[in-house]
Amino acid sequence: MITVANCPNCKSFRSVQLNSNQIGCQKCDFKLDVLCPYCSVGQLSKNQHGILNCSHCEKSISEEKLSYIIKNRLLINTTDRCQYCNSPTLSKLDSNILPRCFDHPNCGNQEQLFGAPRLDKDYVFLDFETTGLEIGNESIIELGACRVDRDGKEHFFQYDRNR
Repeated sequence: MITVANCPNCKSFRSVQLNSNQIGCQKCDFKLDVLCPYCSVGQLSKNQHGILNCSHCEKSISEEKLSYIIKNRLLINTTDRCQYCNSPTLSKLDSNILPRCFDHPNCGNQEQLFGAPRLDKDYVFLDFETTGLEIGNESIIELGACRVDRDGKEHFFQYDRNR
């Protein structure tokens, strides 16, 4: 069981857990079946290796990736699909960032990301905020980093010297 969110029914803090093909609250009777993120039709069932398989399209997804999608409030869109691999797209509910492929960064389109073949490593993106643009006279006031691992999960770091 993986704790994924606060309960939408009783509002209990971090009481909703993912249990294979269902999410439910530990404190009230809230339960919700999880349908396949690829086809939105099939029921998910866990195999002997802990992977969730769809009864309809036979695609598979790990519990870890499914919990990441729920925890980060990502919206799965099965109608607007990736133009390269035809997988569903993911977008953040509270963001204006364009959707990305569900299979990011393993989608074939990602090979052109930096003009190099896909690596079996994580990508780290850095962002520096400075007091100005004049070299030698300005200083860094904020540092941000985003690490995207091989499964497409994002991990953020932010440091603000004023906080």
